[in-house]
Amino acid sequence: MELGRDTERRIQEKIASGHYRSPEEVVDRALDALEYEQNALAQEQRAIRQELDRRYDDLKDGHVEPVLGEEAFTRIRARLDTQGG
Repeated sequence: MELGRDTERRIQEKIASGHYRSPEEVVDRALDALEYEQNALAQEQRAIRQELDRRYDDLKDGHVEPVLGEEAFTRIRARLDTQGG
């Protein structure tokens, strides 16, 4: 695998910091962080999807009434005005 000069430099900086012993260790840690980030994003997306589904079901079942966009913005602006925002 070939890496660009900037990537090589960054890896060497990490090793020089004393936190890592080898390029492999730096890359392993970077891959772990990437995997963690991707998993967190997927979990957040699932939570958003569940919330959207729940709200859609509430609307469809008549538990809430729809609010037109302009009315929603008017309400938000009024709330911000009373909060000093």
